Amino acid sequence: AEEVLIETMAVRLGGPGAQTGPAMAADGTRMIVVSEADGQTDLWVTDLRDKATPLQLTFTEKDNETNPAWHPKGERIIYERRNRLGADVWMFDFGTFAETHLTMEGTSDEIAPTFSPDGKAFAYVTNGNDKAGLRWDLVVKADEKALPKVAIPNLRRSDKSAGYSWGPFGRFVIGVQDDKEAGYPLVIAPIDGSKPPLRL
Repeated sequence: AEEVLIETMAVRLGGPGAQTGPAMAADGTRMIVVSEADGQTDLWVTDLRDKATPLQLTFTEKDNETNPAWHPKGERIIYERRNRLGADVWMFDFGTFAETHLTMEGTSDEIAPTFSPDGKAFAYVTNGNDKAGLRWDLVVKADEKALPKVAIPNLRRSDKSAGYSWGPFGRFVIGVQDDKEAGYPLVIAPIDGSKPPLRL
């Protein structure tokens, strides 16, 4: 019988260091990779056509870009940029090649950003609501200029998991609360923070 094969690609994007954090566009035509060189990381993109030339997107000398995520239509990416003061959320627009600083919360960390399924809103995880910086909250912004709304407070996350995902229509977010006594419950909440998270 006939078979479908997926060919393994060995593509080096950028410097001699590690190549991590691959993110595939929804239509499967492009991929973003976090590329390390000289102790710093930048974002590179490649078209998945044969012999396509990779393109470097970020050129920061003292900052590190990580955790890229695609807009559903493939027109933008959202990612985190870290420096000695903390991490913020940025956006790169492929139409204009412009970068936009989406969060400016001082010395706190705003990390693990993603777009909603319809591309209108975006979410991220922040420790800016806790003076000690130990508690993480899931925040949603309805658009670039909207005020952030805490959808799920006290989110459980790790280096291997952001701890949340979007509902299929982008009206709700689902996450794990960092409550050991309750058994780290899975909860669902509206993105506008109008109701407290409901345990599933």
